[in-house]
Amino acid sequence: MMKNGFNTNIPNAQLAFKNNRFGRGVYLGDSPATVLAERSGGTVLRVQADLGKNPNIVNRGVIGGSDYTMTQAIARGARKHGYDSISFLSRAAQEQGFTGVNTMIFDPKQAVIKGVLQ
Repeated sequence: MMKNGFNTNIPNAQLAFKNNRFGRGVYLGDSPATVLAERSGGTVLRVQADLGKNPNIVNRGVIGGSDYTMTQAIARGARKHGYDSISFLSRAAQEQGFTGVNTMIFDPKQAVIKGVLQ
């Protein structure tokens, strides 16, 4: 990943879209705690991200449950209207008692790995 960047087609493009809240993209957190709330036991990377045109929907509260139909429709609409990323509240962080913000970037080339934090 350090050399080639993020691969957003794992295991394939269709499943990558279906299995993620806002579809296929690079998911980032506002802090290591937010990242680890989403993927406990994972590695936290330092990333330089270009959010581009970003609809920040944090003020709407946590959106979507285990059925991603609505959130994926939001992402499709955002892409259609020229947005590059979406910022939203982390459900996993909220479940652990704190507010964390996630951002999903549609184009992995807009997120460059700069190192490992933890």
